[in-house]
Amino acid sequence: METRFSVTALYLSALLFLGFTAAQADILPPPGLNPGDQFRLVFVSSQTRIADQGDDQFLTGLADAAGLGVYNANPVGWHVLGSQSSPGPSAIDRLPNSAVPIYNTNGDLVANAAHDIWSGTLLHAIAYTETAVMVDTLVWTATLPNGHVPPTNQGLGDFGDVVVGRSSASDGGWVDFDLAFSNNPPHSFYGFSDVITVAAPVPEPNTVTLFVTTAPLLGLLALPWHRRRR
Repeated sequence: METRFSVTALYLSALLFLGFTAAQADILPPPGLNPGDQFRLVFVSSQTRIADQGDDQFLTGLADAAGLGVYNANPVGWHVLGSQSSPGPSAIDRLPNSAVPIYNTNGDLVANAAHDIWSGTLLHAIAYTETAVMVDTLVWTATLPNGHVPPTNQGLGDFGDVVVGRSSASDGGWVDFDLAFSNNPPHSFYGFSDVITVAAPVPEPNTVTLFVTTAPLLGLLALPWHRRRR
């Protein structure tokens, strides 16, 4: 009886833990959005690298570790918001123009549409890492406030002086604050997400699904106690 009780209790605990984890490991849409609404997220990388080592894989790894790699059971891609020298794309080309609003990971509206970020003013600074920690730091961008690489400077993959932004700025300094040498010291990067569509709400797995799944196990747990009472 004790072995049966222990195995059943262990299995029940594992189901509860997995259900809690599944409920947490997902992107939470910003407040005020309704099912069918679309949005993007943007963050400041918590980890730093030299200018030519920031790529989509680097940003995706950070996003996945922070629970930003999945929404509604669908993968969410992440991309570096920065420019490469010709013939590589500028930041304005990497972020397609659309009416989809952009939010930081604190839920603040950064821009009402993609190319609004190149207007010279953000509604709110990006300012937050992938884990929603506020930071005031330099960020590799190699980009002017208009979204293009400076013709006299370097892109993210080049050796030399590269434009850096400041994560706490909401004027043009968010993307073009100063110059920094590409190889030292390392700085952060901006990462932006694919377009995400708000899904219709579904019951929490730890309130409905888990109850249905674990109810028979609760009966098994009670069975040895009932037999001992007899």
